[in-house]
Amino acid sequence: MREVALQVAERIRNAVASEPFVFQGRRTKVTMSFGVALFPMDAATQTQLVRVADERLYKSKEAGRNQVTG
Repeated sequence: MREVALQVAERIRNAVASEPFVFQGRRTKVTMSFGVALFPMDAATQTQLVRVADERLYKSKEAGRNQVTG
């Protein structure tokens, strides 16, 4: 289950990064960072699940952004 969630997040990350984003005539590269958490493996409540996902998101950002952490 975790591996599937990580693969989906990675596919989304790659798809977004590979497409140019044009805003007001300016081309910009867009990247995404993900924190993946699963219920009930990583948390027993919704609040805990969001906290774990948020912690993992910040790990992705600290690792240089444009990452998936799970």
